[in-house]
Amino acid sequence: MKYFSSDQVFNDLVSGEVKRYVIYASMQAAKSRGYTDRMEMFQSAIIRYDQYRKENTN
Repeated sequence: MKYFSSDQVFNDLVSGEVKRYVIYASMQAAKSRGYTDRMEMFQSAIIRYDQYRKENTN
């Protein structure tokens, strides 16, 4: 898997290198395979990204 930390996912979302649906797909794949720690990592990155967009969108 490409991502090793929530920060990497968050930074790629902010930069536009990856789209939200790709992260959701990765999160669901991790969930279906039983990788709960990876699922939580993706989930926390999406939560941080939502907060970032909320604060930086006019």
